[in-house]
Amino acid sequence: MLHISTFSRIGAWFREEGIPLLHEQVLKEIHRD
Repeated sequence: MLHISTFSRIGAWFREEGIPLLHEQVLKEIHRD
């Protein structure tokens, strides 16, 4: 089980680094059908 502090750290990383990567991956998943 992840702790809240871990989630907040991951969230901070996503806001800085991960959103473009995550967004691209989500678009690939959506357009796969």
